[in-house]
Amino acid sequence: MGRFRFVALAAALVLAAFIAGPAARNPHRASAASGAQLQFSPSDGSAEVLRLVSFAGFADNEVLDLTFFDPSGNQAAVGHGTVFYASTEDDGTGAFPFRPADWFSAPQNGWWTVQVVGETSGYTATAYFHIDTGF
Repeated sequence: MGRFRFVALAAALVLAAFIAGPAARNPHRASAASGAQLQFSPSDGSAEVLRLVSFAGFADNEVLDLTFFDPSGNQAAVGHGTVFYASTEDDGTGAFPFRPADWFSAPQNGWWTVQVVGETSGYTATAYFHIDTGF
């Protein structure tokens, strides 16, 4: 009886890892807590491509802290600091234009990670965008 339970548990864990594995490792997948969302559109393009950064699910009129990480995982400088501040509208949503070449002194090729935290709600979300430098 004990051996059967062990085999059944092991099979369930392998099945769970198989099902969740690819989604958990996908760097293109956005993640969020408490329904907060962050998105880059388009998510892929050269550093010259103008993208729309949109967010939703935060508190009304909330200040958001966005932190950018380059493909190596290093925190990137944004302007004169390391955090970009945005603000939600009175419905907890918002958007702004974003061109990587205008924001970073040397935009690296690869997948960038962006984390956003709502200063009032504490809600967080993570999104990814890709810079293709052609190299």
